[in-house]
Amino acid sequence: MNVKSLIALLGTADRESRAVLLRLIERSATEAVLPDLIRAARNEDVTIRANMARILARFSTEAVRDTLSSLLNDPRKEVRQVALEGLASLKMSLEVGSICQMLRDPDPAIQTKAKEILIQVRDPQAARYLVEILQDEAEDVQQRAVEVLNTVQDSAPIRVLLEALRSKEWWVKVRAFEALRTSGKPKLFDAVLTLLQDADEYIRSSAVEILKKQQRAFNHLVKTLDDTDMGVRARTVEALVTLEDKRAVPVFLRLLREMPTLGISSSQRWRSSRGARLFHPLSSVCKAPTRPCVSQLSGRSRPWQMRLTLNRSGRRSWQSARQLTMPNSRRLPMPQRTRW
Repeated sequence: MNVKSLIALLGTADRESRAVLLRLIERSATEAVLPDLIRAARNEDVTIRANMARILARFSTEAVRDTLSSLLNDPRKEVRQVALEGLASLKMSLEVGSICQMLRDPDPAIQTKAKEILIQVRDPQAARYLVEILQDEAEDVQQRAVEVLNTVQDSAPIRVLLEALRSKEWWVKVRAFEALRTSGKPKLFDAVLTLLQDADEYIRSSAVEILKKQQRAFNHLVKTLDDTDMGVRARTVEALVTLEDKRAVPVFLRLLREMPTLGISSSQRWRSSRGARLFHPLSSVCKAPTRPCVSQLSGRSRPWQMRLTLNRSGRRSWQSARQLTMPNSRRLPMPQRTRW
């Protein structure tokens, strides 16, 4: 039976004859007719495209992989689903970038299948493409990306993701870190913990940012205060402040006594009644009521961040970093933004 002739007849056959031809082609197709099958996969008829995708999935070649990957962009969901299932059946490495994009597919079944494939292949490079998915405004899309990352067995995928974020805008990093932070999965948490020992200070600093709202990371963050990089120490101070954990008070007291000019960079969350109670022991470290605690460790300033100072009556007050002055009345220069 000449399979090439059968494929050529598909374009002119009626619906009933086409169904018969497709069964014959599926039964008789070999690797020798792959070029013809690939051409037929671009046919205008959706039934032909879907059946060609199913037949092509029997052959694990690069040409087949590329064809099925291109069919993931087909306007018809049945074609996309068959192509995605076909890619999952190939006995070769996959192009995970195109599969990651299927997490945004409008069809829930395709979204779920894409997530299952990514979890199955466990390719660390998938994290590089998940950066874009984590930026999606739809929370369910972000959640699917996080579910893939939650299956990591080591820190390699998280490190790949952080490297991909290195050159992104700060708001992109914040959104990605928040998505990872709220997952709360033990494997992901353990993977991020190992990055606190990474040789790259950017990676260590990013790991601290991810862990900053995790109460179980408290002891690990305290150890990171001894980091050799000032930027990592600064971010660690802010992470400990964000936790609003009373165990942090002795730590801050020790830092203030060892470094008299050091102040604690805090966020507006500490303006709550709970934050005020936790900060109360720190106020006694400032020797004079008019001498502000200057934050030298953090070296960072953002619009919503403030510095704790004492006014003349000894009560706590909040002033922006720009308003703080040194004891000799010289104006304190605004700290430089820490590089991510």
